[in-house]
Amino acid sequence: MALSIMKIISLIIISIAFILSVFLVELFWQVCPLSLHNICHQNGDFDIFLDSLNGQSIFYITAAFSTTIAIVLCAFIQKVSITSIFGLHRFNLNSLKIPLVFYFIYLLSLIILMFFNYYPKPSNFEQISGSNNILYFFTIAFIGPVFEELFFRGYIYHQLTKATIKIRVLVISLLFSVIHIPESTIMFILLFFLGIILGGARAASGSTFVPILIHMINNIIFGIWLIFIGM
Repeated sequence: MALSIMKIISLIIISIAFILSVFLVELFWQVCPLSLHNICHQNGDFDIFLDSLNGQSIFYITAAFSTTIAIVLCAFIQKVSITSIFGLHRFNLNSLKIPLVFYFIYLLSLIILMFFNYYPKPSNFEQISGSNNILYFFTIAFIGPVFEELFFRGYIYHQLTKATIKIRVLVISLLFSVIHIPESTIMFILLFFLGIILGGARAASGSTFVPILIHMINNIIFGIWLIFIGM
């Protein structure tokens, strides 16, 4: 019973941390207007700033940082080691083989979808494509994979200890898909299967380092196509 209460408290802390992120970004926008205005070229309009690529990146980085700090605080409350709550365990290189095989099958399916023009473009594709936005690329290629895997395949995976591995992987993959707010059924299915691959990598290796690596590979490829190549 005590553990359940602690988990509820932890989720409340994490939720508050995420909600506060937007206020932290706005505060930073007000306190350091010159630096952010120079980065975003938005003439001091905070709403336009949040809609811009750089604004989205800065908000995401802030949310990732504040949420991660909240999880560390939760680990302290629950008296759990950081290594355990984030799944930062050592892994055998052999555990990379099967997840990578499944990922490259997944990647091949994406290439086929792109070739036949079935891969859905994001609604802000025209804004992103050809923008050469380094901060946006850095966010989706590196910050995103690390934070999302520490949260989904680390913290959430650790919290679902009473569930079987299959249930953990399925539930987290579903949550992973929904959180990304897919704009089409195809995108939802692709995100769900990517979640299954990442969850399988976590289960097979016993470590979040493996899904982080696969997630980075995926987002680097996706980021290069989305920002620098386009369709």
